[in-house]
Amino acid sequence: MVLGLNCDFIFIEHLYLTLQFFGRTKGFRIPSWIKMEITLPNLDKKVWQAKKADIQRLIRKHHLEFELSRDPDRFDEFYYGMHVPYIKERFEEAALVEDPKDLRDAYARGGLLLVKKGPEVLAGVLFEYLPQKVRLRKLGVRDANWQYVRWGVISAMYYFVMLEMEKEGYEKILIGGTRPLLTDGVTRYKISVNARLLPVIGGTCLWLRLLKDTPALKDFLTRNPFVYFPKPNQPRRAIFLNVDPDFKPERIEEIVQDSACEGITGTDLFVFGEVGTLQDSIATAQNCPLTIKPARDLFVDQGGAR
Repeated sequence: MVLGLNCDFIFIEHLYLTLQFFGRTKGFRIPSWIKMEITLPNLDKKVWQAKKADIQRLIRKHHLEFELSRDPDRFDEFYYGMHVPYIKERFEEAALVEDPKDLRDAYARGGLLLVKKGPEVLAGVLFEYLPQKVRLRKLGVRDANWQYVRWGVISAMYYFVMLEMEKEGYEKILIGGTRPLLTDGVTRYKISVNARLLPVIGGTCLWLRLLKDTPALKDFLTRNPFVYFPKPNQPRRAIFLNVDPDFKPERIEEIVQDSACEGITGTDLFVFGEVGTLQDSIATAQNCPLTIKPARDLFVDQGGAR
């Protein structure tokens, strides 16, 4: 299937029915999106207190407040004045604008949390109530004004939602999808507010097949740990590590911690170079089960290229 291709790797989009075929080959089943949630109460958990303090500082500095609204007339203001401009600015040609009818139905089951500075509404998030849970559906920033983003309106949005939903007694906040790359800015941000990865896949997946061990591919893989699903409902983390003569095994713990994510069931460390005694160095690297494997075993033999 892949012999003779002049490329370093291939991505193949697949559905559940094709998983059985791809599962017989070496590779990684990577979801197009991973889903995350915040377990309440969350505001007093120690793990993210430094991040919370930073959010609170921005809220005080820019005098941000919030308002809850279920007024049907506020929907158009949010959708056309905040959500659509923001995602078009943020994602440009890749922006997917959801039908306002579907979101209006969700709004009827929930409401809007609006971030304000005085009487002026700067940003908002549309949410809907579920049993014991709240689902954040869409967010937006007034006129896609990036000055407001720099003021911290999106961080404030998450904080105010937690504040309100803890008060209302909800158990979880579903905060939507994000990219499976653990270096992605949005993914890292959600992790920073103590969100947890859900062990589910929604929609399509990508099958990543490594073909040739080249410097460019090696550089990409070592810079981008990612989430993949070797088995249903068992998300794992793949970290690629380049071990050269100057590499210090003590760095493994730091490398693992840099892409830490609650909810993964284990970590696979794929090593370019000699595995050697690295196994002894990872025994105490993290509570999450961690295995070490040679990266060369993942590549298709391309006339000697490994």
